Amino acid sequence: FPSTQQPSARLKTFLSMDRNPAEPLMASSGSDLASTACSVGGKPELAEDEVACRIAELREEEARWAALEEARKDTSVATLPAETSLGEVTPASSIATASDHHISRLENRVPPVFEDRSWKIDDALQGRRPTSFTGIAAEVPPAEALRDEHILSVSALANKLQTHPIEGLHVAAAQERRAQDGPNVLTPPPRTPLVVKFLKQLVTGFAPILWAAAILCFLAWRPLGDPNPDPLNLTLSMVLVAVIVLQAFFNFYQEYKSDCVMDVLNRMLPARAMTIRGGVPLQIPVSELVAGDIISLGGGEKVPADIRLINVKDMKVDKSTLNGESEPVRCTVDHSDRNILQTRNMAFFGCNVTEGTGTGIVIATGDRTIFGEIATLAATQKPEQSTLHREIQRFVWVIVTLALGTGLVAFAGWFFWLRQWRPDFLNFQTQVVNCISLIVAFVPEGMPVCVTVTLALIAKDMSKNQVLVKNLATVETL
Repeated sequence: FPSTQQPSARLKTFLSMDRNPAEPLMASSGSDLASTACSVGGKPELAEDEVACRIAELREEEARWAALEEARKDTSVATLPAETSLGEVTPASSIATASDHHISRLENRVPPVFEDRSWKIDDALQGRRPTSFTGIAAEVPPAEALRDEHILSVSALANKLQTHPIEGLHVAAAQERRAQDGPNVLTPPPRTPLVVKFLKQLVTGFAPILWAAAILCFLAWRPLGDPNPDPLNLTLSMVLVAVIVLQAFFNFYQEYKSDCVMDVLNRMLPARAMTIRGGVPLQIPVSELVAGDIISLGGGEKVPADIRLINVKDMKVDKSTLNGESEPVRCTVDHSDRNILQTRNMAFFGCNVTEGTGTGIVIATGDRTIFGEIATLAATQKPEQSTLHREIQRFVWVIVTLALGTGLVAFAGWFFWLRQWRPDFLNFQTQVVNCISLIVAFVPEGMPVCVTVTLALIAKDMSKNQVLVKNLATVETL
């Protein structure tokens, strides 16, 4: 239409109607179209020659679609002319089948390449600028992210990994790499034996001061209590030992139960993956994957290795386990960033596919994956004490200082003053027992059990809300 003359709403409605391409346009005459092009007031908005020109264009287009339908029926392979009536090149993958006539033909003219590159529009709308498009002043990624598997072309990457992008690895080559690289599993951290775990619980938290109090009470009973030992000192010593063991048992049982639940969750993870070896689709255990394998992924699956995507269809991956991104990332076959952790054509071990499907080449397995490197670095670091542990240690030192200070002051008062003025009032053994009693009186015997039981009850309530507490000390942080 001329730039100064717009079609009426009725004519635009007619031109955008969804019709069967096989339905002839000849049923509508020029007079009918001319009347359709009129406004409500009855005045023509388009000249008759312009309407006739548009009718000719529509007839030509209808003839092309009819020829396409005949070709599809004969060869079952549809092809489009080089250019449609709107001057747009339309690939063969966008042709509607006979059962898809209800879909607008204008929608079918949108090339699929626009879907693959629409992430650039999303990034522009959200204010993100990928580093590969920021020019010379672009920020250089860190050394651990300067890898080139996502930048190489599919053929170059296949040559580098000595594989085929369609047929995959041969079975013999896969077995050789499996023997060389090992299984596709993360090396588990060294597990502490159960006996050692229980013994550690006997010497952590309030346990040291309780052990000291129990030993002093036992010494006050015998030999310092001879020849007339007080049975109450022995009873108090046994009670303190029972408190220590009970507290250690609570902590040990909670950690043991959490470890058992985590083992069950690990066994529930998918253990097989769909791969192509020698041109044959196979389902193999995830632990048997090697670099160079061609695998397929679908919605709801966990990515079994670091994968360079070579074919995607509406695929999104949740990378929150690696970079904390709250929303799934749309995947593409072209790299969108020089940083391998930020590009869209990579799927990393441990991430979840939220929707869509895709195919990719395995570039790293096991401890050589990004997730494996993070796990290795985390395992080499010494565990830090929690806030609760530090607070308990500070409290224990305060109690120990007060208890020992009071005991020493009492003993010094007896030694320098009371023994001089009243030598027959208290002997040495009796005074030592009195000082030990003062020290034990400062020990909060019931507090360790109260703290442990409180944390256990909170952990039980949290488990009802689908929160698994692996360590009681983390309850304070959560």
